[in-house]
Amino acid sequence: MTPSSADLGAASRLAALRRLYGEEHYQATEPVWGFDDGDAVGVQIDPTGWVVDVRLARLDETMREVDVLRRLLRQAYAHAELVRLASSGERRGPINEVDAQRGLDLLRGRRRIAVRRPERPPHLARQDFVSTPPQRSLETVDRFRVHRGVSREGEITVGVRLTNGLAEIEIDAAWLRVTSVENLRYALKEAFAAAYQQGDV
Repeated sequence: MTPSSADLGAASRLAALRRLYGEEHYQATEPVWGFDDGDAVGVQIDPTGWVVDVRLARLDETMREVDVLRRLLRQAYAHAELVRLASSGERRGPINEVDAQRGLDLLRGRRRIAVRRPERPPHLARQDFVSTPPQRSLETVDRFRVHRGVSREGEITVGVRLTNGLAEIEIDAAWLRVTSVENLRYALKEAFAAAYQQGDV
């Protein structure tokens, strides 16, 4: 069976992410689901972290506010990413007791991740010669480039990056106030699919 363009795109992204961040962070091979705290919104992501499906259990009045729906989608996406990372970690083998306790302490708020400030670079002497910028490797990918996709009728626009399958989301507020659950789900799926068509690396 010939692989689809979506499959080829996901394989290409996965290879690029493994080069950038290491194989151990991208060991998961199956899509996973994540949900918001109230189980109203679910997103399924592929092994690269890009959304491939959306579920909506309901669409109540509060969810018809753009900011609320955007927050629920981001919450579901973050949950899916955690599941994906946990799945990758599980494939690496058993975790030692010290690392397991450190992870539990982080989850329970007993430990914080300390962000180290980068050291200040030493003062650089002015160069009198003109240097040419290095050539970019063919394997270098632009992980910050945003690929945008729009639903068929233009109600939803999503932006995705190589390292973030839900970088941006814009929703037509007037349409959201009157649409159905089914139409919202279809529009979200259309927008993500359109982003992925232009987002293959």
